[in-house]
Amino acid sequence: MNVNPTVLPRLALTLTLTLALMIFSPLPLFASGPAGPETETLQALLARAEGGDAQARLQVGRLYEAGRDMPRNLSLALGWYEKAAQAGEPEGWRQMGLAYETGKGTAANRTRAQEYLHRAAEAGLRDAAYSLASLTLAGLGPNHREIKAALDILKKAGETEAAARMILGAFYESVRPPHYSRALEEYRKAAELGLPEALFSLGVCYEIGLGAAADAGQALANFQKAADLKLAAAAYKLASLHLNGVLIKPDHQKAVGYLHQAVAGGHAEAANELGVIYLEGMLDQPRDHDQAFKMFDRSAELGNPEAMKNLAVIFRNGLGRPQDEVQALKWYLIARAAGYQTQGFEELLDEMGKALQPEELKQAETEAESWLTEFRKNSPAD
Repeated sequence: MNVNPTVLPRLALTLTLTLALMIFSPLPLFASGPAGPETETLQALLARAEGGDAQARLQVGRLYEAGRDMPRNLSLALGWYEKAAQAGEPEGWRQMGLAYETGKGTAANRTRAQEYLHRAAEAGLRDAAYSLASLTLAGLGPNHREIKAALDILKKAGETEAAARMILGAFYESVRPPHYSRALEEYRKAAELGLPEALFSLGVCYEIGLGAAADAGQALANFQKAADLKLAAAAYKLASLHLNGVLIKPDHQKAVGYLHQAVAGGHAEAANELGVIYLEGMLDQPRDHDQAFKMFDRSAELGNPEAMKNLAVIFRNGLGRPQDEVQALKWYLIARAAGYQTQGFEELLDEMGKALQPEELKQAETEAESWLTEFRKNSPAD
């Protein structure tokens, strides 16, 4: 919701489709910059690399690739990745495979890309296995042998049959042009094996007619099966459908119930939506500031920048809590670090900072950094 950060947003429950492509390229909430030497000089890093240290060699390759602390040179980066691999760092093989796949620092060569990715995958790098499976399937319609090879790669990387089928479905949906019918077939196979995410994707396909004719009954049935298997995204989807009257008659009580189910499953957006509902007394729910605060706080803990901003709004306007500009600025700073941004936001932060005493400003900044440090520590690694 892009709104003025001084007021709380109105409820606008929507769902953006997020399919299994997340398996291929997960993104951290608080992204870091290119890796680089943090506690040693560049000269010391180069000395370690020249001395045969595998991690140092990999790091030097990354520095050349990013153009950080030295001129960008993709050919030299590739050379250092190879040296890292030869010294026992499998990530070097993966980086070389990706380079040959895309022609980065060398001429593109699909066979060599597969060779290097295979080495990395054999060494246990799951990301390399995913890249190798994707490359194996690339082209003008993979044949049965290539599909089986991709499945074998994914299974060897530790994926179950169902998860491997799900990844294949996501691949077919992502290629250009998309192969929706093949994606639907793979999702169906994964769903038959009981994978909740596959049931959800089947629901999406039948909802909007991807790979098959649109079918409201099939869509709802698959969403419900996925929700029954505790998939939070499916519960959130059903909440949206019941709220907006899509595929089914509107039912606000069921919408709220599904939102609670989604929150129980760790769905950040659902918690934020419930916060708005309870704060404003919407959808036939009583106005409950304590419950609203709990929902926003839960959503923030799950990494939702919108909820972080909403906590700031609560403290700034004294909504069920004593008005507290320090706590308001703290949550605005946390929201900004999480990626929240809207027109006039930086000006608001500057204005609030100037209105506080120096010690109050320092307190807000210190508490924000402390919260973010704890959040990053407790967040699962990508």
